[in-house]
Parts: sequence; structure tokens; C-alpha cells
Amino acid sequence: MMNTDHLCMSCMREIGDENQCPYCGFHADSPQLAPYLPLRTVVAERYLAGKLLDYNGDGATYMGWDLEMNAPVTIREFLPDSIAERREDLTLVPMAGCEITYRDCYQSFLELWRKLARMRGLSALILVFDIVEDHGTAYAISEYMEGVSLREYLLRSPSGYLSWEQARILFMPVLSTLGTLHSAGIIHRGISPTTLIVGKNGKMRITGFSIWQATALTVSGLVAKENVVATAGSLLSVADAAETDPSLWTAFAGMFPTMGACVAFGAFNLLCAPCFAAMGTIRNQMDSGKWTAIAIGYECAFAWVIGLFINQFYNLLVLGQFGIWTVVAIVLLVAMLFQIFRPMPKHAWTDEDETNTASAAVSA
Repeated sequence: MMNTDHLCMSCMREIGDENQCPYCGFHADSPQLAPYLPLRTVVAERYLAGKLLDYNGDGATYMGWDLEMNAPVTIREFLPDSIAERREDLTLVPMAGCEITYRDCYQSFLELWRKLARMRGLSALILVFDIVEDHGTAYAISEYMEGVSLREYLLRSPSGYLSWEQARILFMPVLSTLGTLHSAGIIHRGISPTTLIVGKNGKMRITGFSIWQATALTVSGLVAKENVVATAGSLLSVADAAETDPSLWTAFAGMFPTMGACVAFGAFNLLCAPCFAAMGTIRNQMDSGKWTAIAIGYECAFAWVIGLFINQFYNLLVLGQFGIWTVVAIVLLVAMLFQIFRPMPKHAWTDEDETNTASAAVSA
């Protein structure tokens, strides 16, 4: 068996006795923050967990190493850290009052990855090698594909865009794969330039699959905003809980990677497009489809900006994370504050203006 002590836990290349990887720059003494698996944790007596690559509402993805095949893999761990906690022995257990929610989401996680494991013939899908259970939770083991996200690929491109021929070669297999997945009842719900990976062979693969529970809440909010609470209760198996029941909100928070994301989601749903009945009223009052669409579009854009503020400033002030979206949030906040506090434009008030205003008031 290969001596894994000489492996970099970020890129899984051999670095000998070096403390810093000459390939990716990762330092051997870098800590892995809780509640994620510590570096070099062995899963199911076969898979070595390395650096945390990504996380979201249902789990975390690690760089990994298959101890039997001596090959790099990715390890996806079911880790809803808002409804579960990790003990010192690394066992994951649901928080008090969240047992049913944890169990239901756990089953959804297993069902999703078992379906993906059966889709081995799809050219644009990351291969799922194994699904194991250990440390009180579940893990999906997938192939490691060395490459960059589509976003990074475009940023590195001299032109910043793809020609039609390049796009056809990259996207046709992806579209075909998505069609097959949808026919099998597997919906990604998060396709973006960051979840599409372009490999060194020039082919693109789909990554970033997650369980589905959070998506239904926004859709139900278009029927009636108060339906979001009822839908959340049904999805989280606490349908009988009242709005003031802490178990409902504890379970709801567990659907998101951070509390900032949870609050941002709530703010977006409160401020975005109103229910369908209100949209109909707006259409009747404005008597214009064009201005109705503009009004609803403005509401959605405003809601998205407020959600962005909450999520990004929480990440910055509480988690210490700073990225490109933090910069976008700061720029938008400055622009919004300028519009609010800028001096009112001066207007030379004439006798004609006064006469017209008075006439309008009388006519009304």
C-alpha cells in the first residue's frame, strides 16, 4: 500500500517530506475547521479525506484518496450542520428536535446518489464509484476530475466568451445528459458556471448535486407567501408544528449552509414578486403588461440585492470570508446609499408650475 503520509491533502500528489506542496502551495499544517472532517480522516476503512473543497446546505465535498485503488477521488459527506453536530469521535448526530428532519434528508441524500451511481453511461456526468456509511452519516465517492469551472475557463479565455463551435462541443453532451437525468427523475436545480467543470481533455462534466428540499419553498411562495411556512413544515416532516414552534425554525435553518444564507432566503421570499393574485391586481391597476413586468422585475431584483447584502456581509463579518460577491455587495450598497441620501435636484419653480398644480388639484 502507498505511503499516504507523503501525499498533499489538497491535490493528492506526492510531496515527500515537504511541508508545503510545490504543486498547489497547500501547507501540511493547515487546519480543517470544525465541523468538517479533520485532514487524513479515513472513511469506511478505504477513503482518505483531504482538504474541504466545497459545502452547501446538505453537505461537504472533500478531496480524497482511494487507499485500495491508489487514486484521487472526491468525497461528498452528508452534513447538514444546522440540524446535526459532530462529536469528538467524529460521529454525526442530529440535534434535539431535528431527528425526523435529519432522517428524511439523510434518505433523500442516499436516494439521490444511488440514482446518480446508476447513470454510469452518461458522458457529461461525474462517475459515482461508491456510497458508504460511516461516522453516523453517508458518503458518496466520485471520480476526481482535474480541471477548472466553466466560470474560471471563461475568465482565462482571451476573448472572455466561447465561439459557437466551442460551445457546441462543450454543451451538447451536457444537454443530452441533463435530458436523460430529468427522464430518470433527477433534477440538478443548481446548474451554473461553477458547477460545470471543464477537464484537461476539453470535455465538460456536471457536478454540484444536492438534495431538493429548499427549492419548493420559493415556488410555493408565488401561490401565497404564507404557504412558505406550510411547505417548509411538510418538507421537514413537522407539518403539525405551529409558526411559533422552535422545532420548525430549527429544521428550516438546517436546510442552509449558514444562518446568513437562511435569513437571506427569508428576506428574498418576503420582498420578491408577490403572489399570483397580487400580480393580477398590479396588471389591472397599471393597465399595461409592459409596466407590470417592469414592476415585478424590479421587486425581484431588489429582493435579490437585499438577500445578497445579508448573505455576503454575514460571511464577511461573522465567517471572515471575502470574495468577488462581497465586492459586488459593497458596490451595490454604496450605490443604494447614494441614491437615498443625495441632495434633491434643484428645480426652478415658476408661476406656470403653480397654476398647473392648482388646476390639477381642482380637477381631481
